[in-house]
Amino acid sequence: MGTNDYKIVNIFNEKVEFKIIDEPHQAKGMPSRGLYFPEPNFGEIAKHYGLKPGSWKEKIVNLKKPKDLVDVNPLLSCDWVTPLDVKAFRQGKIKICPLVACGIVLTKDNYLIINLRGGELTEEGRNLYGRGFFGLIGGSVTWKEAYKNGPITDTIDNEFEGELGYFNHKPGKLIGVVDANGVLPGLKFISTIETDATFKQLDEANKKSNQLREELLGKGIGESEIKTELERKRLPVEAWESAMLIPIRNDKKAIENFINAQKNSFVGSASGGLMIYAQTLKGD
Repeated sequence: MGTNDYKIVNIFNEKVEFKIIDEPHQAKGMPSRGLYFPEPNFGEIAKHYGLKPGSWKEKIVNLKKPKDLVDVNPLLSCDWVTPLDVKAFRQGKIKICPLVACGIVLTKDNYLIINLRGGELTEEGRNLYGRGFFGLIGGSVTWKEAYKNGPITDTIDNEFEGELGYFNHKPGKLIGVVDANGVLPGLKFISTIETDATFKQLDEANKKSNQLREELLGKGIGESEIKTELERKRLPVEAWESAMLIPIRNDKKAIENFINAQKNSFVGSASGGLMIYAQTLKGD
């Protein structure tokens, strides 16, 4: 496999079930279990990995036994890790399987949406967050005791509003999982999500949000105040994660042609997810 390639682990034809367990995952190279109770000690965990604690502090769902994915109708047992464990994993320091939900967004005018991942194009930004590569909306799955429609579906639902805006949308189905290599490595669960917004509407919301954010940053306004202002104006608060939205015609051949033409510009989760979706479409 190349730098940002992938392999398809499973294409789901039946329902996938998740068993959520309130236990920190333990793997070789991780800090001692005591640093995760009664709440994670982010300072000490960061010190263990040689990382900065950062502001990302929550529990992330982790797949306990990746081999369970080979079952036709898998029951997936999930415990949790911290964002610091996720960063250490992305740097190749430990082996874990944090759940990441990625969404194939289908618009009213029959396009699917990918994004050019935004944020500062530092070496760390490119390697840890895939900035500057084509990707899908989505993100790590926050650990909860219970979910309305399941951990993947709920995450995609929340990410749609945060990244794309306050448009009517509804979850489609969980269609498969890819194992990404290189930038943003690991297992990515791929779902569809439908919206009654057109590409033009989504694009306009993205541009307005990013332009306003830049204006406010230029005035020295802090992140909390920026978020409040974006919410007040009903603009997506996490639109900055997409420097640009790109439409691809919802057609098997169009999807395959775009991927082949831009092969080295994708994170593996995006090209793999799109190829799984393309297999669900009719075409030559």
